[in-house]
Amino acid sequence: MSDASNSSPALPRVLIIGAGSRGTAYARAVSESGQGIVAAVAEPIAFKRNLLGSKYIWDPKKGPAEGQEFNDWRHFLQWETTRRSDAAAGRQVPPAIDAIFICILDEQHAEVITALGHLSIHTLCEKPLATTLKDCMAISAAMSSRQGGQSAVFGIGHVLRYSPHNMLLRRLVLENQVIGPV
Repeated sequence: MSDASNSSPALPRVLIIGAGSRGTAYARAVSESGQGIVAAVAEPIAFKRNLLGSKYIWDPKKGPAEGQEFNDWRHFLQWETTRRSDAAAGRQVPPAIDAIFICILDEQHAEVITALGHLSIHTLCEKPLATTLKDCMAISAAMSSRQGGQSAVFGIGHVLRYSPHNMLLRRLVLENQVIGPV
């Protein structure tokens, strides 16, 4: 018999938005690390959505359960808004998503982040953050207006940060100041 006070916290539940190669790579990393659970996927292409979902989320023989698949991020937003309203009304609801990985086309990042930002869910956006300064500013504003003052981590997936050429560039620019102060 286990003591509830000694039980470990539940693993974070992750939503993958975009079931292409990058979304699949993140789903694999989350699953293989054992540090989280891929809980849902939002993807407009049914084949990709089902491929990722049946490999990392649901039993392929049973198919997806409620809240495990969404046609796109708008479908998730609608579902999450209803889930929160139901929870506030005291109704039993499925567990919440703890983190979102945004793995869609670069030019779509701003629309998704600004629409979901108020939910105060930890978010990782694949690089680049956006394709225009205007979109970067809109994202910054959305991330600053988190719902209820709740804090959530927002990050950008710079996957080559520690590659040899980027390490050299960092040393030359920041340490050696080959172009002067930055």
